[in-house]
Amino acid sequence: MKFLPYFYRASLPYCFSIFSGILLLLSVHNAWGAGIPVRTAPVRVSAAIQQSALLAQVESNGAATLTAPVTGRVLGPLLPDGPVTAGTIIARIASPGLQSSIQTAQKQIAFSQGQYLRDQKLYQDGVIAQQNVATSRLTLAEAQSHLRILQAQAAQQTLSAPFAGSLHYLVPAGAVVNFGTAIATLDGRGKPWAQAYVTPSLARNLRPGSTVVLHGAGLARPGTGPFRRTKRPPSGTGVRLY
Repeated sequence: MKFLPYFYRASLPYCFSIFSGILLLLSVHNAWGAGIPVRTAPVRVSAAIQQSALLAQVESNGAATLTAPVTGRVLGPLLPDGPVTAGTIIARIASPGLQSSIQTAQKQIAFSQGQYLRDQKLYQDGVIAQQNVATSRLTLAEAQSHLRILQAQAAQQTLSAPFAGSLHYLVPAGAVVNFGTAIATLDGRGKPWAQAYVTPSLARNLRPGSTVVLHGAGLARPGTGPFRRTKRPPSGTGVRLY
């Protein structure tokens, strides 16, 4: 008979534990049964874009160096360095004595023309022979031919831009230059291209056709173009990006 109270005292904590477990299961069941708000969104697939900033040197497919056609002095003022259109006068070279020779030739033409007109009138009046008129006409033609030669030489002293591009002077205004001296450089014929050095790890992630964006102080707006190829230089210090 003493066994039952002991069993009661020993079983009572277990009964409370079982009852607590039932309450916990009921609360969990109620939580799952109640509605939980969930926000959904459609799945979209997009490519990851990897950008890398590099320092590059922009060059041109058609760079030209303008040289002095004659020995002389570079006349000013010169244009500011920067973009120019095709046909723009870059510089004028004044050859010593050429301008005075042109003025002398112009005066000779005026004199020869007056002489020819006078001989024509004298011939019409019967004072001189026709041979004198022919001689005056030949003298006038020679003077005109000499002036054209001098003017052609003067035209050769003018340097013009053969194409649109970026101008950079190599000599200042007033400098005395010899025949063949470099006066200015012009870059820009065709499409410009850029060259940059990248690390081998970055070069492995580059693919031909990727878009390259060029930013620079001399660009009116950023320029874009495709990446062409890479080349490892002989030194092996990096990879060239074109």
